[in-house]
Amino acid sequence: MKEEQIKILFVDDEPWGTEALRLKLEGRGFICRTATDMSLAFRLLDQEKFEVIVTDIMMSAGPDFPNIESSRTGIEFIKMLKNKYQNMQIICLSVIGEQQTINDLKKRGVLYLRKGETSLDVASKLIESKAKGIISF
Repeated sequence: MKEEQIKILFVDDEPWGTEALRLKLEGRGFICRTATDMSLAFRLLDQEKFEVIVTDIMMSAGPDFPNIESSRTGIEFIKMLKNKYQNMQIICLSVIGEQQTINDLKKRGVLYLRKGETSLDVASKLIESKAKGIISF
């Protein structure tokens, strides 16, 4: 029986910023999908099962959520994910460095990685560990 491949959803309005990370994970056998806004992410989540979501904070909410400010989209997205998919593994990959925001994410069980400061190797190993259930936060 063939082992089912683990799926990871990247949610970022600048997908080129996570391209190297996605390619590295795909090279390790993961299936990676990309959504450029929160609306598209929820559409993909309705169609496919993902083990891990890697999301930015500042991004477009998309046409389904016109009242969410781009500076809060990722936070609102995470809140909605936690309500709908309680056991979903979530990683926040963002340049936002406000300590209060980081603390709030940690309280929600979200792993925070700072874009540009977390190496490709470290980020890919942490995402892989989350996807395989080796670590949880």
